[in-house]
Amino acid sequence: MELGYGFLPVAWGKGYATEAVKTVLEACGKERKLWDAFEKVFVRAIVNEENTASQRVLAKTEMKELGVHTWDGDGLWLAGKWRTRDRLRIYGMFVVE
Repeated sequence: MELGYGFLPVAWGKGYATEAVKTVLEACGKERKLWDAFEKVFVRAIVNEENTASQRVLAKTEMKELGVHTWDGDGLWLAGKWRTRDRLRIYGMFVVE
């Protein structure tokens, strides 16, 4: 599964993202019936390297940093500017094992 979230700037720095991500991950782990067809369920989140706030959120929710991917490609609007190269931090964890 992919995990994604976004908040308006007025909500930044108030703990909403951490609370929301923790709640989703806990619910995924508790609701075993959702995953009956699967032996394991892994959640992944990809964060722009410049987004240190989201990196802190994921660290607080016990997601582990798995590596860094350097992306090269056509122009992409990301985090307020056009990019043709970016470094993305990959986080993940099993919610069902």
